[in-house]
Amino acid sequence: MKKISLLVVFIVLALSGWSCGSAPTPVPTMLPPGTYQLDPVFREYYNYLGGEARLGPAISPPLQEGYATTQFIQSGKLIFDPTSPMTSKFRMAPLGLEMQVREPAVSPPDDPQVHYVDGHTIPQDFYYLYTQLGANTVGKPLTEPRPNLIRKRTEQYFENLGFYRLEGSPGVHLLAYGALACGDKCPGAQTPGESSLDIRSYIDATFEPFVNTHGIDFTGFALTNAYQADDGKWVQITENVVLQADSRLAPQTVSLRPLAEALTILPEPLQPPSNVTGMYFFEIQDGKGYEIPLHFWEYILAHGGIDLFGAPVTHYSALKDQIYHQCFSDLCLLYDPEAAEGARVRPEPLGYAYRVLHYVSKTGPAAPSSPTSMPTFTAVPEGDQPQSAAREISLRVWQRYLVLEQAQGQEIILRVAENGQPVSGKEVELMVRMPEGSEIMFKMPPTDGDGQTRMVLPEIEALNGTIVPFKACYLAETDLKVCVADIFVIWNSP
Repeated sequence: MKKISLLVVFIVLALSGWSCGSAPTPVPTMLPPGTYQLDPVFREYYNYLGGEARLGPAISPPLQEGYATTQFIQSGKLIFDPTSPMTSKFRMAPLGLEMQVREPAVSPPDDPQVHYVDGHTIPQDFYYLYTQLGANTVGKPLTEPRPNLIRKRTEQYFENLGFYRLEGSPGVHLLAYGALACGDKCPGAQTPGESSLDIRSYIDATFEPFVNTHGIDFTGFALTNAYQADDGKWVQITENVVLQADSRLAPQTVSLRPLAEALTILPEPLQPPSNVTGMYFFEIQDGKGYEIPLHFWEYILAHGGIDLFGAPVTHYSALKDQIYHQCFSDLCLLYDPEAAEGARVRPEPLGYAYRVLHYVSKTGPAAPSSPTSMPTFTAVPEGDQPQSAAREISLRVWQRYLVLEQAQGQEIILRVAENGQPVSGKEVELMVRMPEGSEIMFKMPPTDGDGQTRMVLPEIEALNGTIVPFKACYLAETDLKVCVADIFVIWNSP
């Protein structure tokens, strides 16, 4: 009740300031690339929720949608609707619902200390931010806390905002809902980095019956649109599996595309049964095979059976910390004893690696990839300067290998241009976040006559599927730095 009362008081004050035409904050002469001045009507609400430090910058101009004023920020979408009831005039748009990220509810936990809200558990540190921002602001939880092994974070989706915590870090931050939802409508917006979401699409109609039968918690959310693969199959990559059908008109033929072979997960040697309690023995040949823990076997039987999963190819083993896994020909399963009871067993999110290896990289590792980020920033000097005095600064970045073997050494290539002309003799800083979390700064050589500079990074030791973020920054002036960010993936073939 205290939270609601404070919010009502805030809204009254904010509306008073808005209706009385309070003096707007002076517009800065220069904003970072891809960002906009926040509409004055949102200023108090935005600051009340934590401001730019928590919500990220505004990434679109204010928009009019009927009576409502809206504006995208990195973490969401702000709404002011003067026709709404007092407590909902200012609110966040339900971008999580629009993304269709919803998992089935889980049973209430036995431990009364665990926070359970509308069918899902919320970890203590997430719950603290949830209550701090307010349930109405965040919305209802749509999923359980989800381990994102590729991005090395735990994340959870809510109706209006998304939370995440990086491995080894106590801080809880907001996912970039707004950047994802705004998409092409927010040109020039900077890559949100650690807060990025990989979900880009919806489940294709061909695969909807399969997903509805087996559950979105089984397949995961879509990472790509459906497409026709080289073998003629109709394919869609999701977080956990790769769905395939004989054609887009044949939903009855849907199956799982083999992941183990595609990701070079090699079969481990067969072993005889150990007769250990709690294990189901799956024979492959001559009395030898693989032991499957009963919590995996029960999950398999409840989600289509071994014919859908394919035969096991590895033994049950520790993946990291207290998380265990086992791979089958079509997917891998995880067991996390710390998760809620209904979510302790779930498929490993290998669709991320499959997307990088078999969908994103079309040209192969022999040639540099296409430039993936092209921020453009226009700087206009103060005073009555002619329009021709404006400077348009653009950066293009390439990574030679989207998918990198450790021994190769990644090469980063950057091109700097102003007003369409290459900039030579300028230094560029390159920041690389290493897998263990440290950040290393490199000085790239001065740009050449074509405005290009390049650097080969040292070998990086990491597990398969590790994403390595990097950021290159060009200091155009003492107080003007323009940056571009991207990622590449570590994957070692045996």
